[in-house]
Amino acid sequence: MDGKIKVLIVEDDQTLAMSSKMILEQDEAVQVVGIAVGGAQGIKMVERLCPSLVFIGLNLPDDNGLHIVNLLKGHSPAVHLVMYTRYDYIPFLDGLIEAGVSGIISKGASAEQVLRMLHCVMKGDTVLFLPASR
Repeated sequence: MDGKIKVLIVEDDQTLAMSSKMILEQDEAVQVVGIAVGGAQGIKMVERLCPSLVFIGLNLPDDNGLHIVNLLKGHSPAVHLVMYTRYDYIPFLDGLIEAGVSGIISKGASAEQVLRMLHCVMKGDTVLFLPASR
């Protein structure tokens, strides 16, 4: 497993979490090291598993994404963070980017978009894949 991109998924929607795991593991360079259903569990798993990248839900049952991002960056400043959202408008988008989020992706993104997001973020890019406004 050496040299793989270690990914943690923090998402309370288990269908999305499992489908994300399946998509990510299609890439031989990726190892999904765990799935957390809430922010508190996610923070503990980041400390224990030391992932390179965390896909995290914007709204989790125990906290909001911006607060969790700030906590994660405080504990593990080198970790790359990608936010999942179902919204096409995020009022605190600038706050997420300033807090250290490297990517924001729609929960309805294609497998290709998810994998492209992962590789772009790991190269140091900031990427937004949000649904088109209606």
